Amino acid sequence: MAHPEQILNDFEIKLKRLIDELSNLRVERNQLSEELESLKAETLRQKNLIKDLEETNKKTKLAVAIAPETEDRSNLKNELNRYIKEIDRCIALLDN
Repeated sequence: MAHPEQILNDFEIKLKRLIDELSNLRVERNQLSEELESLKAETLRQKNLIKDLEETNKKTKLAVAIAPETEDRSNLKNELNRYIKEIDRCIALLDN
């Protein structure tokens, strides 16, 4: 049977290790809490940006829908169609 002094010494060593581990876990928890708050703020900024972009998109679609058919608009449509065809061609080349 171990001596009481040895038992007490072993207990103190284990207690010190546990205290150190607790301290490390508290530091890690604080770091994770800060990271979580940062990510929450970033998520909120992203949601606001999406909301603003959706609103801009709605306004743009409305403006295009009520704008009269003009030669500029027709030229723009033709140019966009050419770009789309070129992009499709590039994608097809990449797939091969």
